[in-house]
Amino acid sequence: MSRDSKPEPKKPKGDGGLLNERTQVVHNEKLALAKENHALVSPTYTSVKYYFEKMEQAEKLVKGERTGFLYGRILNPSVRELELNLARLQGTEDGYCTSSGLAAISNTLLGLLRSGDHLIYMWQSYKPTRGLIHTLENRFGIESTRVSVLDHQSIEKAIVPGKTKLMIWESPTNPQLEIADMEFLTSLCKKYSLISVLDNTFSGLHNHRQYDVDVYIHSLTKFASGHSDAMGGAVLGNTGMVNRIRWGAFELGDNFSPREAAAISKGLKTYFLRYAKCAENALDIARFLKTLPKVKNVRYPGLEDHPRHELAKKQLKEFGAVIMFDIEGNKKDTYRVIDSLQLFKTAPSLGSVESLVLPVDLFFSGYLDEAQTKASGLGESGIRLSIGIEDVEDLKNDLRQAISGSLG
Repeated sequence: MSRDSKPEPKKPKGDGGLLNERTQVVHNEKLALAKENHALVSPTYTSVKYYFEKMEQAEKLVKGERTGFLYGRILNPSVRELELNLARLQGTEDGYCTSSGLAAISNTLLGLLRSGDHLIYMWQSYKPTRGLIHTLENRFGIESTRVSVLDHQSIEKAIVPGKTKLMIWESPTNPQLEIADMEFLTSLCKKYSLISVLDNTFSGLHNHRQYDVDVYIHSLTKFASGHSDAMGGAVLGNTGMVNRIRWGAFELGDNFSPREAAAISKGLKTYFLRYAKCAENALDIARFLKTLPKVKNVRYPGLEDHPRHELAKKQLKEFGAVIMFDIEGNKKDTYRVIDSLQLFKTAPSLGSVESLVLPVDLFFSGYLDEAQTKASGLGESGIRLSIGIEDVEDLKNDLRQAISGSLG
């Protein structure tokens, strides 16, 4: 320890004596770094409470006349640093972090809508998003219309001028990997004064920033963290919109842990390296799957035969880490293939360094009617892969042995 960083001696009591050790252990001295001496990694601020030396400073903070921190549930330095870094990556003005990706979606919808409002969403949406909107309808009186992200005519027809307030979609969709026409959807929202909300989790923080989206949502559990050890969500947009959502969530008591923020900030340092490798591996494996017997309907936006490949090329820098395909078999065969994989782990989520696998029918087909389930291809022979950063030849060999060994 340098002489500049030694703790100060115990402060005297009012009568000139030293503080009792029972008091001193509570009011311990804070160690500050010497001038021009900086930590390479930002500290994790776990303190729930922050104080000011003068009431005038606290009053200015409460009135919004100065920056600072008061209570961890409202704002935390570690969380705030992450929020601003995420906003810079997505190309937005501000950000707000939540306890999970789904919390980011629910806080956004609850913060921007009220009873009697109408929203439009896509049946190719994330299953929990469909479930959440179903709950909003049944319990909070928020009306909705569900359409296909590919059906432009039906999307515009669903808009009720003056009543429809918001449209939410994702691209690529989970797990069908449909590609939304970003220019059409954002222009439509501007035309009818709708708030545009894009769940950008699959595409990542560096994609779709060229479009006029009001609110970007991310599950930070995926690509931002990348190591399967932290959970969080983010809402990114202009400061006014973000604060509207933030303060609505504040009243509901949502909170994001500074420890999770620190873990995700650490993961974010290798975000571009990991995303590029995952996407590179995914394209290679998608092409490989098309060569295997007993495999059909390989879906990946980077494949030339994907129905919206050209649109994906226009909108995305890379094509993501998720692949969906079908096998020639039934549910029992699907499970046999999955159980035979050695490197691919049967686990939810995506965007991690490890490669993961799930059956699509079990995990993704809820809250759809029979026609939508059939149109989405979420049948019992469907498999979703989330590709990691392992050696691509090892992953190919694992898929080859599992499929050939299980299906003959």
